[in-house]
Amino acid sequence: MITIERLTKLIEKVVGNNEPYWIEPIKKIVLQIIEMEDGEESSISYLLGEDTKKITPKQLLEIDKLVTKVCLQLQIKLEKSYPNNQITDSSYVISFKKMDGRLKCPVCNEPLTLLAPSGTTLHCSKCNKYYVNNNGSVGNETSTPYVKNDILY
Repeated sequence: MITIERLTKLIEKVVGNNEPYWIEPIKKIVLQIIEMEDGEESSISYLLGEDTKKITPKQLLEIDKLVTKVCLQLQIKLEKSYPNNQITDSSYVISFKKMDGRLKCPVCNEPLTLLAPSGTTLHCSKCNKYYVNNNGSVGNETSTPYVKNDILY
């Protein structure tokens, strides 16, 4: 679980200093997305509620992009869907499905841990198996990267 302070810092990093007025609406939306069940559907305009009336469609589209970036940092994937399979400029009609963005073990489907310091190996604590990290996807099974017994990892 992420703290409000850490989430605020993450949002500030993604938004930057150019648009500080987006921090609170984005925080409101992301907190609601965190609480959603995996596979649950919603939309940015729905999560904003009454605040949606205060912003333009163009601003809503910008908020949608920033929320997506923040969620990716939290390993939450927002699978977008468009009405009639058409891409539109209006986020009022863009819905999304919350998906767990973490890499999963191909054997037991549990989330994998990215091992430090190189980040080239993934580990499943349930199966106790290691996999190659292929630029954000699960590669072939491999051995532990921690091979020296005289070093405390």
